[in-house]
Amino acid sequence: FNLGHGFYDLRYIGRLRKVMRDYDIIHTHNSSPQLYAVLANIGIGRLLVTTEHSTNNRKREHPMFASIDKWMYNRYNKIVTISDIAEQQLCEYLGQHALRGLKERILTINNGVDVQYFYDARPLPELEHHDKFVTVMVAGFREAKDQDTVIKAMALLPSEYEFWLVGDGVRRQELEELIKKEQVENRVRLLGIRSDVPNILKSSDVIVMSSHWEGLSLSNIEGMSSGKPFIASEVDGLREV
Repeated sequence: FNLGHGFYDLRYIGRLRKVMRDYDIIHTHNSSPQLYAVLANIGIGRLLVTTEHSTNNRKREHPMFASIDKWMYNRYNKIVTISDIAEQQLCEYLGQHALRGLKERILTINNGVDVQYFYDARPLPELEHHDKFVTVMVAGFREAKDQDTVIKAMALLPSEYEFWLVGDGVRRQELEELIKKEQVENRVRLLGIRSDVPNILKSSDVIVMSSHWEGLSLSNIEGMSSGKPFIASEVDGLREV
């Protein structure tokens, strides 16, 4: 809706109601849509499905949100988690009492990609780098991701090493400031949100996923599908893949 007032603007509820009346099934992702779709659905009675993409989020660290979440999840007809560990963590968070009557509505559908599509992609001519060694990371600039560690690593490496970041998000300014602080502006490239990710992966030497936590990283599977060497943080959602 692009109201420009944050993810939890109450006006979204009324606008969602108008949209949702025209559909039979509503499928949500991420915290604010999950909650607001449930609130907008009161009196409408549409079928609700949600996908849990991570093993953790900031809400789960605050007990005051637990009762809201338990009420919210119980309004969903199906809850899809993208890995076994994501399902396990969600069930532990909700607790045995909340899971009564809800457990059978939770199921895991693992993330997947077209492996051959990524493996057969061709490098981009404009990203040729014969005299450079390039590491690439495809991830949103958000709290769960840890681009910071790789940026700091660049400062410890010789000048022929480069780091390409594909993505964007709320932490962009923080990362830009860190890049300046580490004095690696000429070796860390922000490529933005791209539709040619398979080609960018093929243009790199190494692919990395540096994260604080994950659900089951799709970028992780895409990176490995490209056939390039892959480095990942040892956290849930990356470890199992």
